Amino acid sequence: MLLARLEPRCRILEVSPRGVETRDLPGPARYVGRTGGALLLQAELETGLSLIRVGGEGAWAASACSRAVSLVTHGHGLYFCSSPTESGARLEVRRQDLTPFAALEVRGQGPEHYPARPVRFGETWLIPNALQDSGHATAFALWHPEGGWGPAASASELLVTRLAVMGTVVLAVSRERASDRAELWRVSGERVERVASYRGLRSCALLGDVLILEILAVERRAYVTYLRGMSLEGTQLWESRYPELASTRVEGQRVIVTCDAQAFALDARSGRVERELRRDIATLEARDTTGTAYQAGRTLRVVRDLEVVAELALDGEYEVVTTIADAAVLELGAKLLDSEDSDDSPVPRRYRVVSREGEPRGHFTAAGATWSLEGTVGGPYVVESDRLRIGTLGRGSAPS
Repeated sequence: MLLARLEPRCRILEVSPRGVETRDLPGPARYVGRTGGALLLQAELETGLSLIRVGGEGAWAASACSRAVSLVTHGHGLYFCSSPTESGARLEVRRQDLTPFAALEVRGQGPEHYPARPVRFGETWLIPNALQDSGHATAFALWHPEGGWGPAASASELLVTRLAVMGTVVLAVSRERASDRAELWRVSGERVERVASYRGLRSCALLGDVLILEILAVERRAYVTYLRGMSLEGTQLWESRYPELASTRVEGQRVIVTCDAQAFALDARSGRVERELRRDIATLEARDTTGTAYQAGRTLRVVRDLEVVAELALDGEYEVVTTIADAAVLELGAKLLDSEDSDDSPVPRRYRVVSREGEPRGHFTAAGATWSLEGTVGGPYVVESDRLRIGTLGRGSAPS
């Protein structure tokens, strides 16, 4: 586990079974991104502004960096870091040791915006809004680390905000006011061709070989939601219409739809309603690494496969504050105590840890604890203003 205090002087703690190792930097640092078990930071070293990797393979790496950057994505031994320019952005591609590998120019929306994330495509990368060597603007272009630019999708009038790869098919999404516009492209060898285009897109997901599109429309001055199942060739397989704002998400091989007072699961291939669901269960977001969801209150409900599989009566009104591996951390009276907190004297809170089987694992108290940790496994890791406690509740002991 890595912890970093960035200001006024950067101190990095690496917690492992070997103990705690500390590394200090001469001044403050800024957070750049996270890559698996490593943190990327940017700080002034004796040699000047540098990009620094702490943890992961090689444990420590630093390389000169002329401007502020943020990590966009990484993979296959390369880091893609972005730095905005007046007209767009520059993607700095760096090796595992952070030394420069290539610089790619992309279209952008000015210095306040960062570029869309490149996506791996076989042995190449898809670079959204790429400006190829000739200055030609694209919706996206293929880029090979060894061979340079390859085939490209012709530029649309809107900037691509994200790409999704589904075999040889690429979905390019652009922001358009309150909703999105999407274009479906097929990449085959040296050919990149547009298959279909959609407007009013709110979300999309791929289930097997069926693309699920949630589309917002206005009819008679009222919003309606269309849910469409599309083949990867652009053929519509089915369509459902909801005379209100609806939201969708994917769970397993089903599409979960929630409306004002209803929730149900659809079969992705046919669009047929498979079962009705409890709306409060269908909208749960607190999940552990096994996919188990948790709903707190005066009773904790454990949910798997959209069914309540365990319940546990609690001694007060609790809220799920985080999940750890195969368990949830609950905080007593979180909403009631928020107004009593202050930076100087945070109110001690009571916490309980409950397993995915609905069984109590332990409890502890903490004052001013934070749960937004990077790069941790297991736990809970209880970070307070003056200490760090690591729990081994899976083996029956509380954080210490």
